[in-house]
Order: sequence, then structure tokens, then C-alpha cells
Amino acid sequence: MSDEAEILPLSGSPNPSHLFTHPNNEQGEYLSSLDVTSDFAMATTSKGQLLLYSMPFFNILNTKSWPNIAECMIQDKEHIIILHTMRPFIYDLTFSVTTSFLKRPTAQTRDRLVFSAGSYFDNLLVGVTCLSTLSLWDVRSSDSPRVLTLPNNSNVQTVSLKNNIIVIGQKNGRISVLDARNMKQRLNQIDIASQIVGTNVRHEFEIVQNQFEPWTIGFQFSSGPAGIVDLMTKKVTHQINQPLYTATTITDPNNNDMNATNINHNVNINNNFNYNVNHRTKLRPVFYRNSFCVGYSWSKILQVVNFHDFTQTEKFNGKLIELSACPASISAPEDVDGIFVATSGNEIYQVF
Repeated sequence: MSDEAEILPLSGSPNPSHLFTHPNNEQGEYLSSLDVTSDFAMATTSKGQLLLYSMPFFNILNTKSWPNIAECMIQDKEHIIILHTMRPFIYDLTFSVTTSFLKRPTAQTRDRLVFSAGSYFDNLLVGVTCLSTLSLWDVRSSDSPRVLTLPNNSNVQTVSLKNNIIVIGQKNGRISVLDARNMKQRLNQIDIASQIVGTNVRHEFEIVQNQFEPWTIGFQFSSGPAGIVDLMTKKVTHQINQPLYTATTITDPNNNDMNATNINHNVNINNNFNYNVNHRTKLRPVFYRNSFCVGYSWSKILQVVNFHDFTQTEKFNGKLIELSACPASISAPEDVDGIFVATSGNEIYQVF
């Protein structure tokens, strides 16, 4: 990647449409995740409250508080999957358990069984622990999950499952890829961090898969660059650098107001970065049609780029969209037009 790459914004970026404001019942509570489908939407808060909404008006259907949620996923129009820290369950929309036979994996130590992240796709559920154990369930079966122990230094932070491809993200900016149909200990590994231009300190690492192009993986460091990697070539094809830490506008190193029309790609934000802002969120980038959307928990600016529009000059079109508050979670449903964003201000917006 060249450090000359930049985003060229498109004119006429749409104003986000406000859909819902979550009542802040407890001090410090905010929306920390959001998942949207055409049938219903699901959100969690920083205090462990789970909320279900009807679509398209985001009327609250049901709420419940759980202290031990690792990941929440929508299974179908009538069910959700909650990967608790110890094991998964499937619930209906009244939070009644409908599937309890998903077994807890066996392991030698209790620590290995504390799940930290999960992903669901087409009847397969994968869960990972920060201490390097991966479990894969077929939610239609009562069989014990298949278990794979990763190298002890993996330091897994995130996992994604699409089209039988499991992608595991590690804190050091490496990803491991394996086939869900035939899990093996020899994993295909790609070092993303070594291909990124810039020296910013990088904290949490998140990944996302493109369902329609399973060889295309999006990644993001919470305080560093985002981008796209091609699994076939093992190369980072796009790098999107983070905006400056700012409440309202994007500025260049000389403090010249750029009116949200450009992004500087060589700015070290360490002095401005407030790591405590929304640090409990799992703010993942998303793919939406031909676009790739990136947000940071310390900036009100969303960056939306067309990842197919990539030329030899390494410039590609994009939009910069300003929210009323910093994003906490981004959702791009397959069956609903638009990108949905939950913010640290407890609001939900639709973009596009």
C-alpha cells in the first residue's frame, strides 16, 4: 500500500435519518451493539440489557437484562442466538429458551470455556475464547461442538463465519482462516499489521466478511487504520486511515478546517485518542452492496467507500457522514436498504 492513498468524498452525502432514542435508565448506559433485519432489530446496552424492536419503526417488543452475554445474533425471523460466556442458547422473541441442547465444550481448564466472541451463519455457530479455544456447533444437532485449540499466543479478539469460512482475528493484527467443514490445526494465516502504512498504536482488532465475495475480508483497529484484505492473494488491497479525533469537523495537521471533505492519512492521533470512549463496544466495519463502512468510537464521522472503485492511483470514491454522536455499532442488513448506526448518544440512525 502507498501512503499517497486518499478518499475522495462524493458531494451530496445524505443526512442520517433518526429512528429511535433509547431511554438512558442508568448512568453510563449506552447502546453497544445493533443487528437489523426486515423482521426485527436487536440491540444490547453497556449494562447487559437486550432489546428487541419491531421494524421499520423501532418500537420496543421486549427487553431483558443478562450479565453474561458474549455475543447476540439473529437466527431467523422468530429466533435469536445468545452466546453466553459459558454456552449458547436459542431463544424466541419472548426470551423463552427453544433450544437448550447446544452442549458446552469440554476442556481441561475452566478458563478455556469463557467465550468472548461469536458468529452465526446458515445453522453454524462459532464461539472463541480469548485463551485460544474455538468451538463450532451445528444448531440443528445435539452433538457436542467441534473444538480446535489454537496456539497459546493467538490472543483472539474477534471471529466471523460466512459460507463455511471461519476467519479469526488476533490482537496483533493477524487473521487465521479455516474451513468450517474440515477444521484442521494448520491454519492459513495472514499478517495484516505488517502490510499497513503508519505507526499508530492499535488496540482492539475487528473483522467482517463479505457474504457475496467470501474471499474479501474487512478489518479495523479501534485506534488505527481499517481496510480490506484479499484472502486469495493474502494482500491488503485497501487502507482507510482514521480521521482526527474531533467532535464536529475533520481537520488537517495545520488545523485548517477541511469541512469534512478530506481525510489526512498520515496523522498520529495518540495524543488526541480517548480510549475510554465507548471502549466496551464491538464496533465492527460493515459491507453494504459495493461499499465498505468504517466508524470509530471517538469520532462522529462515518467513512463509506466503494471498494470496487480502485485505480492504479490508489484513489477511490467515498462519503463522509457526520452523526450527532460517536457510533457504537453499525449494521448493514441483507434484506433492508441502508446502513443502521447505534450511537453513544443512545440513538439509532439510518444512513442512505
